Amino acid sequence: MDLRGFDLGLVEDKLERAVREASSNLLPIPLTTTVAAGTRSALVVDIGWKETHVTAIFEYREVYSRRSNRAGKTLSREMQKLLIDQLRRTSSWNEAQTESKSEANCLHVVSFEECEEVLARVAWCQSLDQIQTSRRRQTNPDQQSPSSIGSNGGSQESLAMMGGGETSAASLSPRLEHDPEMKVPLTSTKPPVTIELPFSHLALPVEVALFEGSPGNAGRADDDELPISDLAYEVLLTIPEDVRATCMSRIIVTGGGSQIPGMKQRLVQEVQRSVESHGWDKVRGEAIVARKLRMEMAHQNKSINEEEASNARSDNSEPKSDQETDPITARFLRDDLRKHKSTIKGVVRGIESLGAWTGASLAAALRIRSAVELERDKFLSQGLLGVMRSGDGGVTSQRLSGGVGDSRSSISDGWKGGLGAWV
Repeated sequence: MDLRGFDLGLVEDKLERAVREASSNLLPIPLTTTVAAGTRSALVVDIGWKETHVTAIFEYREVYSRRSNRAGKTLSREMQKLLIDQLRRTSSWNEAQTESKSEANCLHVVSFEECEEVLARVAWCQSLDQIQTSRRRQTNPDQQSPSSIGSNGGSQESLAMMGGGETSAASLSPRLEHDPEMKVPLTSTKPPVTIELPFSHLALPVEVALFEGSPGNAGRADDDELPISDLAYEVLLTIPEDVRATCMSRIIVTGGGSQIPGMKQRLVQEVQRSVESHGWDKVRGEAIVARKLRMEMAHQNKSINEEEASNARSDNSEPKSDQETDPITARFLRDDLRKHKSTIKGVVRGIESLGAWTGASLAAALRIRSAVELERDKFLSQGLLGVMRSGDGGVTSQRLSGGVGDSRSSISDGWKGGLGAWV
């Protein structure tokens, strides 16, 4: 086929799209990602370009899935707003020219491609400990150093611009003791300019786009605008308990947004905090908290009374001789422990995956053996007597016998080879 007159880039895109559509119909991306992680069950958080999908996989089956509009596109827009905000403060920039333009035109001062490049190079995600430390320093401003106070003021102004002027967004700003200035050259502006901003500011787009509530509507976001950490917690809260215990210990964060440094650790920390704060109760409120406290106190009092009663009985009773253990029983118990491997359940934990394409390759390379096989070499040497039967006799007996009491069931029981019962 002559491709000299075609656009090879367009041909490549069409082929890749066709392959992806076929793979999504035959092998879903969350399933192949789970296979590439070497596990049968997982909670897959796919941070894509337009949407973020959270899917619960249990024993290679999709159990439940939800999505959110918070993804790479939202993240790139927040980075664009941050760069334009810093660009307006640059002395070398013509402020009169910027003010004469409308807000819609001003958003295109920095190209979208350059925003994506800055996002891929220098963006990062702060940990939950840094967020909590910054909020504690906000409540106690006397503990802050003069340098950190100056940098914090700039962070609050940037967040006010990005969050629509909400002062509550200032709590997102990390307070770093050593906050170096970063120089970011912008070549898409006219004229090209280099802006300087603190390193802590580069974490603000991730907080606003993926983790924090909607500006002015924190905690009241729509179903398709939930932060990705709340979305993962809601999926775990919806699935059954046995599936939840397995999936929560195998959280896989994949997609383009997962490549940001600190993203995977932060998501696992947020899910852990939600579990510790709310548990697995869908009903919340002050009455529920008070009821839990009463139940805990009653349980503690009951355990104390039972302990005192058991101590009193042990003082009055005579000491019993130690019972001899049966060596045969102990041997069987040891053999069972060796056969059954202990699995991690009920603990919030993240795992790594090699990606959906690797998982699809591994799944496609698997060879599923049939109930009866006839290899070429054995057929040439032994004929039909060289038929091999798989180790699972249940499938063979089901296929050979028409039901309970069938006359052919006796043939399957003593069958060693040959195709006499199949023809």
